[in-house]
Parts: sequence; C-alpha cells; structure tokens
Amino acid sequence: MHIVWIELIIHPTALLVFQQLPSTDGLEPVRRRKHSQFFTSQEWMIIGLVGMIATFVIIWGYIFNLGEESDVPHARSMAMAVLVSASAAITAALSGLRSGNAWIAVAATIGSAFAAIQLQPVSSLLHLNPLHAVDWLVAVAGGLIISAGTALMSRRHVGGSCR
Repeated sequence: MHIVWIELIIHPTALLVFQQLPSTDGLEPVRRRKHSQFFTSQEWMIIGLVGMIATFVIIWGYIFNLGEESDVPHARSMAMAVLVSASAAITAALSGLRSGNAWIAVAATIGSAFAAIQLQPVSSLLHLNPLHAVDWLVAVAGGLIISAGTALMSRRHVGGSCR
C-alpha cells in the first residue's frame, strides 16, 4: 500500500515538473550530437547528493522516531511524512510553482500525507500512527533540506539546457 501511495504521488508530479510549455518561437532544425546528455556531470553529482541527503534524513527520521519503545508504526509514519514532504518540496522547486497545476500537485501531495497519517481509519489501514506537531515540523524541515539541492540544480538546468 505504501508503494502504491508513493507511486501515485511521484508519477503525476514528475509529469508536471518535466513538462515544458510550448515555445512561441518557430521550429528550428535539431542539431544532432554524437553524445547527447540529459544531465551534465555536475548535475549528476547534485542529483546524487540530493539522493544521499534524502536517504539520510528519511533513515534518521525513522530511527529517531523508533525510540526506546520500538514504535515501528510511528517511525514508519515519520519516514513516510519526510518522503512525501521531500517530494512536494522537490516538485515546488523544479516547477517553480509557475502554474495552478503545480500548486494543486504540491497541495494534494501534502494533503494526502496528512490524511493518510493523521486520519485514524486510513492510518490504521496503512499501519501508521498519527504524528505530533513537532514531528510534522521535522518532516517538513527535512523535505526543505532535501529540496535545497534540487533548487540549486533547477537554477542551473532550465528548459533542458544548461546555462
């Protein structure tokens, strides 16, 4: 269930982030390169760094919230909250929230996390425990930390070509 939920968040937001508005310029011939790259070496390093930071923050949130009681559902809730917060923050950073759809995607992502974790019938089904306000602040802060590298990358990689 957790994987399906995450997939339902990731795929629509990825479509939103990587869509490009139609150009108002006329079509030009495409210059073919022998070796075309989607990302530069520097961008791959940033992607790797953001991935490592995300992994660290999610694992730290899980272990920290596991606590002495080994409260696995609470720790699982924290890991999911950080992962979803990071997804929303990355979507906001990459899309620049330039459209209404971007705002809807970010709000729906955060809303789905809140509903799945805080509403008892849904959280019981997903084997999650509701989080405290401090936990939510930590999850959102973790998501913002993770998106910082994404924001850096999005400034350097605009419209499919590097500046």
